[in-house]
Amino acid sequence: MTDIGYVPPQSQSRGTLSPREREVVRLVAAGLSNKEVARKLSLAEGTVKLHLHKIFQKLGAKNRYSLILTKSFNNDLPVVATRRVRHR
Repeated sequence: MTDIGYVPPQSQSRGTLSPREREVVRLVAAGLSNKEVARKLSLAEGTVKLHLHKIFQKLGAKNRYSLILTKSFNNDLPVVATRRVRHR
């Protein structure tokens, strides 16, 4: 594992994501915040956080960035930024 939280493929088979968890991952990868994901899926923000916690456990990811790297590495997500990041 590296400092950015990347988990090698052999460590990623801890569980299969549910359809809702896959939806949450897709929206997080698109750059949406927990609040925006909750609004889009008609969920409470706490429910989104719970989904992310379970997703991180299943995939061995430490944070959103490593989650996106892990899913992209497995060709589950395209590696495309959909939102611009503002630099200060």
